[in-house]
Amino acid sequence: MDVVCCLRQVSEKVVRQFFDSPEEAMGKIFRIDNSKSYKVTGVMQDVPRNSSMQFDYVTPLDDWINSPGDDWLEDWGSNARRTFLLLKPNADIAALNQKIRPVVQDHHDGYKKELFVQPVGDMYLYDDFRGGEVATGRITNVRLFSVVAIFMLVIACINFMNLTTARSAKRAKEVGVRKSIGASKPELIRQFLVESMLVSFLALFLSLNLVRMLLPQFNDLTGKSMRMDLTDPVMVALVLGVAVVAGFFSVVV
Repeated sequence: MDVVCCLRQVSEKVVRQFFDSPEEAMGKIFRIDNSKSYKVTGVMQDVPRNSSMQFDYVTPLDDWINSPGDDWLEDWGSNARRTFLLLKPNADIAALNQKIRPVVQDHHDGYKKELFVQPVGDMYLYDDFRGGEVATGRITNVRLFSVVAIFMLVIACINFMNLTTARSAKRAKEVGVRKSIGASKPELIRQFLVESMLVSFLALFLSLNLVRMLLPQFNDLTGKSMRMDLTDPVMVALVLGVAVVAGFFSVVV
């Protein structure tokens, strides 16, 4: 008879596949890889798509260590399993790294790799290590595409300013007529500034709506889960700032 181990938690995705509710799944037996039987003791929320750690169930580590043929899990030279630590809020990360750095070397002769901890939030972007330190990772792609995006934005702003300048030359007669009937320079500046801001914010409105409509198709095409969070104050400030700067510079130029 198979030994039934505790399958600590399964995801809501697994529950939806086999049961009508999380309550119905509690206490049920799952057989994994046709070799081990587990009892469900909890149901967890699905892991977000943008997480670098994707899993549908959690099992006790002791079950792996005590399994036949898995003696490598107790080998100090094995790095196939990640270890997560919950530290105190004011923990000294540098001091902790200094203490644990030679632990594996002390238990495994000839092993040159060292231990250190890394914040979970940095795992996805900073995943390339050299000499026991974070060297680079996916953050390189983020920086590269950020530079490309800024470059394209600058080109768009320059084109907008050029078009506005070319159009202002055609409005020279209007400026002359308005000056002849008593319009002052500040009044003309305010007029052109308001017109430029209206065009800039209209373009912003159209672009945000296009992004909102096309983002789901883009995520399906790339397999990503990007989203436009306009509740983030930093994002809102950045978007509005670009619109204001573009509208203002078109008048200045």
